[in-house]
Amino acid sequence: LETHQFPSVSPTAGYRHLLRFDQAPLPRWTWQVPSGVLEQTLALEIPGALTERLAPGDYSLEPRAEGSFGYGLSYSNYQYGQPRLSKEQLSAGALNDELCAGGRASNAAVEVSADVTNTGTRAGEETVQLYVRLQGTSVALPVRALSGFQRVTLTPGETKKVTFTVGPDAFAFWNDQNKFAVEPARVTIWVSPDSSSGSEATLQIVK
Repeated sequence: LETHQFPSVSPTAGYRHLLRFDQAPLPRWTWQVPSGVLEQTLALEIPGALTERLAPGDYSLEPRAEGSFGYGLSYSNYQYGQPRLSKEQLSAGALNDELCAGGRASNAAVEVSADVTNTGTRAGEETVQLYVRLQGTSVALPVRALSGFQRVTLTPGETKKVTFTVGPDAFAFWNDQNKFAVEPARVTIWVSPDSSSGSEATLQIVK
């Protein structure tokens, strides 16, 4: 799996470090499988193979995942705290002004922070991910969109505050007027280890 995701010139050395627990595995899933798709594929390729396992209605395409985007394994465990926002309200006008000026981080942005704790018995490196959802916009947008990530090294029992500065580009999209802009919206933000977990915080983008 490691070689398939991240081919290297000398994979043997990488395996040796992993098997000796000298180095934590870092690969993260870069795709997501909706529930039921894998079972449907197997059922088509191997007729009758899943007859005993599956019942009518099991082929669900509801928006839940068997394998979440961003998911990865580690030799340790991590606990995420509640995300904290530096602002509860943003101005779409100010964000669009910054967007036109080419700004990514400014007074029009918001800082998102969360505490991440290594609750395991081994040191490890965690990939902390930031996801954003916009609701009430002129076009339908993703349920969660990856807006940033940071790798954080933690010893057993250690807690670190991870902070993301979210600029206007994280809230902009191609709207129904074919313009790349920020619109008034309800924003949900997660700081989490993957696209299907974590606590949320909300803010409002007004005109």
